[in-house]
Amino acid sequence: MASLALLVAIMFLSVIIVGPLCYILSLFEWMPKLIIYPLSLVTIGIGVWWLFLPVPNVRYVGLLPIYLGYLSIRNKNNASLRNHNS
Repeated sequence: MASLALLVAIMFLSVIIVGPLCYILSLFEWMPKLIIYPLSLVTIGIGVWWLFLPVPNVRYVGLLPIYLGYLSIRNKNNASLRNHNS
């Protein structure tokens, strides 16, 4: 039972921590795209995984990581365009 509780805790922490962490890292100019893009894809993947859970109301928790992954990619693209145009 302890291993099941540990697994559930890791699942909840992954969905709670990965999205905001990815978004905060994308706000820094010094953070390379090589780190942000794969981390954003992992974040979006975790969100999609949560959307397909069979638990009725828990599946909507997956929308937040998907949105934050999208914002992270958009932030990095806009930052690179601002630096390139200057």
